[in-house]
Parts: sequence; structure tokens; C-alpha cells
Amino acid sequence: MRIEKLYSYIEEYSAQGALVLNPSDIFYLAGVKTSGVFILKDEEPVVYIPSVSFEESKKVINKNIKCKVFRNEIPWDEISLYLKGKKVAVDPASISYKTYKNINDKFNLIFVDDLVSRQRIVKEPDELNRIRKACGITAEIFSSIDAQEWLGRREIELAFYLEQQAWKNGGSGNAFKPIVAAGVNSAYPHHEPLNDYIAGGWLKIDYGVIHNGYCSDLTRTYILDKFLNDLDG
Repeated sequence: MRIEKLYSYIEEYSAQGALVLNPSDIFYLAGVKTSGVFILKDEEPVVYIPSVSFEESKKVINKNIKCKVFRNEIPWDEISLYLKGKKVAVDPASISYKTYKNINDKFNLIFVDDLVSRQRIVKEPDELNRIRKACGITAEIFSSIDAQEWLGRREIELAFYLEQQAWKNGGSGNAFKPIVAAGVNSAYPHHEPLNDYIAGGWLKIDYGVIHNGYCSDLTRTYILDKFLNDLDG
């Protein structure tokens, strides 16, 4: 269904094919997290995957998508044969100037903003379930934290604890580097955890996990009822 929707969309631009380069877009269409290139031609999708990821990707890629391997550089000359004589849609935000210079004479390119991301905005039921699961895992991790017990310890210790929890609780990694901000540091939205002590007052934690390719992002602010002073002394 996703591929059919994409094909219908590019028809609005009189394109008969598409090149998808953003790894997140490739994951959305092919079900595999990889770099490389996804090719849409006459509703016949092909994805070129680097050799380092090929064998693992073959196990999870959507069955209706042809999977081909490449080593070192993407074989643009070979790929151009799939789309010869056709107008080819590509998202300008996903293509570097170097790649554009390399392929511009091989394809009849049409630039389409948000080629795949516009479709990704509206989440399907399965996507919503994955997001809910990621949020549930994160909420459970927050529930395991007794903020009072972290008084006298350092921000980076709590951040390290959080980084371990995603794997332990059924996630597949951290959505981003945890933010642990104590005291005055809690005023900084993107504070990087430091060796500073958690010494009472406010403690802010911003944290999320990945579950089956989808992320959560939850924030909690704790007000600690003890104040520890001169910990370095």
C-alpha cells in the first residue's frame, strides 16, 4: 500500500519512477534499516543495499521488493537502466550536491519536496502501536527511577543508567542521548550530562527509546526534597 501510494503521488508530477535515498524513507518503504537507494519503476520496487548489510537485510525486507547488493559505490550506471527514458522523482533534501553532479546526466530528474516524508506524516495503525510500545517502555523505565536515591550522585551516572535500560526493557536502542539536568542545569533544554552532582531542587530527565524502528520522547521533572551542599568538599 505504501509503494502504491508513492507511485500515485509521483504520477501527479508526470514521473514514472523515483529514487529514494533517505535511510528513514527506505525503512518506511522496504522495512529494512539501511543506506543505499530504493528505486520505484512501474510499481516494481528494487532496493540496492551495501554488501556489509545485505545478508541481514534480506531476512527482513518486504517480500515484494527485489533486493540487490553493491560494494563500495552505488552502481548508478546499472540503476539508470531501470529508469531509462523515464522522468524520475527525487527529494532534493535527500541528495547531496556530489551525488547530484554524479547522476544528473544519467537520469531525467524531477525534484519533489517531501517525496516520502509527506506520506510518513500520517501514521498507520501498526506504526501507532510501535510508538505506543516505545512510549510504554520509556514510561516503565521512568517508573524504575527513585529520584531521591540519586541525590549525591552525578548526572552522567544517571545518564549511563538510562542508556542501559532500553536494551534491558525490550527496546532496540536509545532514541537520542539522554538529557539529565540537575539544579540550574535543568533550565537548559538540551543540556549534556556533566560530572555535576544531583544535589536537590530540580532534576529534569528527557529520554526515549527505539522499538521496531519507532521512537519515544518523554520528559519528567522531579522536585527533590533534600538539598545537599558542598559535595565536592
